[in-house]
Amino acid sequence: MRKTAYWLAAVVSLWVSAGCSVESDRVGVGNPIPTPTPTGTQETGNETPEPQRPATKTETISVEGVPIPISLTLFDSPGYPFTTYYPEEYFVTQLAASGEGTSAWFFATKPDGTREESVYVHFFFPPEGTTVEQMQQDVLGEKGLLKSNQWELVGQFEEIPYKWATQQISFMNKSDPRLIVGNVFIGNDNGRVFRVTAHFPAEYADGFSPRTSAILKNVELR
Repeated sequence: MRKTAYWLAAVVSLWVSAGCSVESDRVGVGNPIPTPTPTGTQETGNETPEPQRPATKTETISVEGVPIPISLTLFDSPGYPFTTYYPEEYFVTQLAASGEGTSAWFFATKPDGTREESVYVHFFFPPEGTTVEQMQQDVLGEKGLLKSNQWELVGQFEEIPYKWATQQISFMNKSDPRLIVGNVFIGNDNGRVFRVTAHFPAEYADGFSPRTSAILKNVELR
């Protein structure tokens, strides 16, 4: 019991230390659909283009109290409504899209370069017009993300250090051979609602959480 409580505390500290039909965060259901092409208006001569973010940058994270410099690579895929930075040495990306929305996964990688299926950060953007209330229902409802994946609700929080996030929903999954923990962040940027799920075995918390925070704090919507 004490061990479980310790790992649940690690879930909550993930952010401290560092409608539309439901789409499962699990990968492998159906085939990915090609990345959508960008929509939106074209620039005119009177418009000022947005400044481009550099392709790479370096930040310092704290892993078990030890400061570690990491190199971050820009994620900027055409057709996706956000950009961010991620440690390419530790993550590999996968993109998919359907009528339900667009998804981007950042999977942690093993030493041999293959991905860890249960260790990921998942961005999901439903069709425009989805409300925060609809997204909350898609996460917490009877047919929502938590229940469809047999994740148990741990807590809900509204004080989050990511400017785009309005709510954090922490969960755990004890049905897996390993104790799985994580957070679902509901984002809202000028009415553009989306969610981000961090999902990982509890014993990965010390190393995964600060690297996840590097991805989340660098999120910018277009």
